[in-house]
Amino acid sequence: MTKQLEILVCNLIADTLEIEIEELTGTSSPDDIDEWDSVKHVEILLAVEEEFLIKFTEEKLVSLWTVDSIVESVGQERATKHISG
Repeated sequence: MTKQLEILVCNLIADTLEIEIEELTGTSSPDDIDEWDSVKHVEILLAVEEEFLIKFTEEKLVSLWTVDSIVESVGQERATKHISG
């Protein structure tokens, strides 16, 4: 996982939640950010998939509840796509 990837994902999350990027940490989740409700969570995941041209499996989606988990999964999906595609 690169710092650049982390910044890109955090920007997407902050934009979707309409908050400042400085409000996010790796452990940020719907539990500690009021704006991050279930609808916004879906919007975040859709925006990430669209931005990075990836598709999370249903099994993966249920594990994506923190900034770090989203960033890590994007990195894994991109690496897999690059290797296989």
